[in-house]
Amino acid sequence: MRFNNLFLLYKQSKMFVQHFVKPLSYYHSKSSYLNKCVLGTTKSFSTNAPRYSSIYQDEYDFDDEIDSECDYSAKIRESYVRDLLYKNSKDLLLNRIYCCVSIQELFNVLENNIHYYNSEHITQTVLVLFDLRTIYCDINIASGKHPNELSTEFSQKLQENSTFQKLLNITEQKINCFDDDALSYSLLYLNKLGLNIEVTAVQLLCHTLKRKLIKNFCLSRTARFLETVFNEATLRPYFISQELVPLVFHEIDSCSSPETLNNLTMCLNKLHKIVTEESFDKYKEKVESFIENGVITSSNYKTILQIIAFLNYPKWREKNSVLISKCILLMKHNLNELNVNEIILMYEIFFKIQEPGTILSNLQRCSSKHFHQLDDTVTVEKIELFSTILYFASPHLRGRFQKTLTKYVKECSNYENLILLQKLLSYVKITDTKLCTLYWDKVLKCLKSDSKSIDIIKLCHNYMNFSISNNDYRHYEFEKEILKHLDSLRKEVLYDYFPSELLNILNFVLLYGDDKALLEYLVNKLEVNWEQLKHVDCLRLALTLKTFNQMDKKYIKLQYAQRIDKVLDKLISKIMTKSDNDVWKNNVLLKACVFKNSTDTLLVNTLLKNYKNFDHITSKNIENIYHAFLATNTLIPEVVDNMTKYIITYKNHILGFNVGKVLYLCYCFGYYPKNSEDFFEHAINTIIRDQERMTGLTLMYCALALCFFNKLPNSIIQSIFNVEFMDKLDKELQNCYSKDIYPRRVRNNLMQLNRAVCLDYPDTNVPWFHQKYIDENVKAKNRITVFSHKVNEYLKRVVQKPNVVEENVITPYGYDVDYVVHINTPEEGVLHPSQHCKKLALLLVSDFSYSKIANQLKGNLQLKKRHLEILGYKVAIIKFSDWISLFYAEERIDFLTNLIWSNKIE
Repeated sequence: MRFNNLFLLYKQSKMFVQHFVKPLSYYHSKSSYLNKCVLGTTKSFSTNAPRYSSIYQDEYDFDDEIDSECDYSAKIRESYVRDLLYKNSKDLLLNRIYCCVSIQELFNVLENNIHYYNSEHITQTVLVLFDLRTIYCDINIASGKHPNELSTEFSQKLQENSTFQKLLNITEQKINCFDDDALSYSLLYLNKLGLNIEVTAVQLLCHTLKRKLIKNFCLSRTARFLETVFNEATLRPYFISQELVPLVFHEIDSCSSPETLNNLTMCLNKLHKIVTEESFDKYKEKVESFIENGVITSSNYKTILQIIAFLNYPKWREKNSVLISKCILLMKHNLNELNVNEIILMYEIFFKIQEPGTILSNLQRCSSKHFHQLDDTVTVEKIELFSTILYFASPHLRGRFQKTLTKYVKECSNYENLILLQKLLSYVKITDTKLCTLYWDKVLKCLKSDSKSIDIIKLCHNYMNFSISNNDYRHYEFEKEILKHLDSLRKEVLYDYFPSELLNILNFVLLYGDDKALLEYLVNKLEVNWEQLKHVDCLRLALTLKTFNQMDKKYIKLQYAQRIDKVLDKLISKIMTKSDNDVWKNNVLLKACVFKNSTDTLLVNTLLKNYKNFDHITSKNIENIYHAFLATNTLIPEVVDNMTKYIITYKNHILGFNVGKVLYLCYCFGYYPKNSEDFFEHAINTIIRDQERMTGLTLMYCALALCFFNKLPNSIIQSIFNVEFMDKLDKELQNCYSKDIYPRRVRNNLMQLNRAVCLDYPDTNVPWFHQKYIDENVKAKNRITVFSHKVNEYLKRVVQKPNVVEENVITPYGYDVDYVVHINTPEEGVLHPSQHCKKLALLLVSDFSYSKIANQLKGNLQLKKRHLEILGYKVAIIKFSDWISLFYAEERIDFLTNLIWSNKIE
């Protein structure tokens, strides 16, 4: 029976394959070919197992700010590789090797036929070994081990086996007999089996293949060569491949088929650090040309995956999100053909750019299908697939997700799996302190049992992010253990060369440590080496200071925080001079300034104005600009217009909650964007499409914004003001994290929306059902400030009749008004409230009620003014800065007199 039929049965039933392909432990007991193994801690070489990276972020996650070196192309996993060469060979020994279904059987064939082995037999044996390793990992992943751990375990046992050593020996002996394809495949898959380039056989294969490629260049073989040599993060791969690099770049112009493009992209993926802007632009033009001319289609989905993995590197992801979206949309109807790792890759890239929105439902359906096909064992694949379902899911599923995560934490004991769970716990906002303690107890147990294999610095970041995201949760025993490791670690690191490592330790020690000597040492080092730090270090320092300022007993370490703050100011100023054309650095520096509460500086204004210079907008940029503008109370019309234009142009790419951000930003600052009609039309369609994914609060924000612009459609009104939606809100509040703040925000915004619909859309017959809420929560304010006191004093001098000025008035529908003056005309003077007269509402507002840069009254006050006019009031606004600029009593009296009796009240 041919092996492709056997693997078809494997796909249908894992138990069937398990009968044929036993774990290595089975062959250990049954075969003399696998000797006794003692597993130890060894370096995990690159294998075909996926390299996992976090795909979730919360407000304090820095994954997007760090230029991650994760090779996403590693997730694009081949099918079984024994079919790559010699599939229809008439060589009986080749066919015998091909049909082997166990390591014991394969090594028996090798031992019995070693004198007949040639280069083809060697290559086919390597390919079959790789297939068997894949099955071994797939079957044993149910044990809870990480795939990389299983791959390393397999590699260790394999290299200790005497028969496998014989295979390497005959490879060395017959090195000159290999053809080019056999060389490249043997080299690649021996490396994937865990043999690094220091192994003699691998070294010979590498040297021989390189020599042949220089003489007779072939892109596909070069791709396999580069995938092997770039399996280490050193400079050596660049020296090894330096003669081939210009040949690869030269192929960009001559690329003419999907197969060539696939091989070219694989090469560029490995060489991405040295790809020049000119070469990248040529490659980008080639991809766009292939898409427009139909050269690559959905059938070339493996090539498309390679392309989007290459385009996803942070240094050019932002400027090419539209092209990434186009590539992803080509695969819209082929997602069901992707394996688990490829689905996870797609989701990670989708999360990074948050586009295209139209593919999200299909992507989540495929993830859900794979998720439910797995058994209940907590594995890496299970957690990763669960994460793809969790984010962007309907909010009413949050309670169910919390129960699932609770189950996973209780069952999980593997460190890699625990780290994956940490991000999900932060996102779902687990409120169970006992569960949080159980989670960090398990992490602590892993740390104590095997600290050498754990990245202590990364673990510190995870703990700090978790603590900040979960109401400043603390696990004191874990902190104590980490501080021990950090104290010993700082003695090993050369901080003069790696100051970022020092910074990582300093952040944790400042927040959770008590060792003043260690803290003094770290701060001193920071003050000496600060100029070597990067933009992302600014963000980490700023967040640490923000968290520190919210802690109790901070005065004990306050002097250190102040010294760090001074260093941070110098660092931001230095980096800012080089961030004019870098949108990502601009975002990071702005976040750092917001975290350290320095938003009213010239530096911040410069960073904000830089957004006008960036010629590209993406969904991720929309998110960053939204938070930056709200945090700094800034309106820059040109930037808002660019965002609305992007939404109009790429309406099918944008997710509803990103459209909602732009919509709410326009409302917040009372700004009517250019092309407003087209923008509102597309915004409404997108919100209706994605409303099931939005929280009730987000949907109400969108509805209130549309109401402000008189664009709220009846369909959205009816979808909110009904019993079903109110039931969803109740469930949302039951499962929310911050039960002391979030419910108040929801109820207040529902009241505001109810009021706006009643006043602006009376024909919809939505009842006013918040009068009781108004009576209980919106009480007349007794604001005795210098501002209000002075205004009241001069009002009495202007309006000399008694009982015609009312203070702190609550109008129908719950608006509060500082002063109501009953007036008619200047000739008739001020009238008593009992007489028929006009009413003037005087509103005292702070300067914060106006946006910065583009000075404009904010949307909520514009809406309040409009509604008061509907209720029969004339409205006048007194701005604090305008008032204090009037130094003399006569000026203030004239100001109020003109305000009260002016024909046009602004």
